[in-house]
Amino acid sequence: MDTHLTELVGFFEKNKEKPLKYADFSYKMLESYKTEIVGFRMKVSKIEAAFKLSQGLNEQDMSAIIENLKKCPMHDDLVETRSKPVPPKPSTPHK
Repeated sequence: MDTHLTELVGFFEKNKEKPLKYADFSYKMLESYKTEIVGFRMKVSKIEAAFKLSQGLNEQDMSAIIENLKKCPMHDDLVETRSKPVPPKPSTPHK
């Protein structure tokens, strides 16, 4: 499990200003957290996609999300498609 956690921490921290390293965590802390981690392998047999729009986020929140996604190469395709926040739907008057 240590190998997988080292890789995960390295991957998600590599583009941060002050990236964390798995080796820097204390043994005691890691051992206590490991009891809460469940790992599994599975074979993907089907992928279904859903596109969700802004989910009520304002433009400032959406811009912050996009900027953070730009720092992670794993999300390049998502950032390209959402580089401009989707404007909120106009509200319909209640009858």
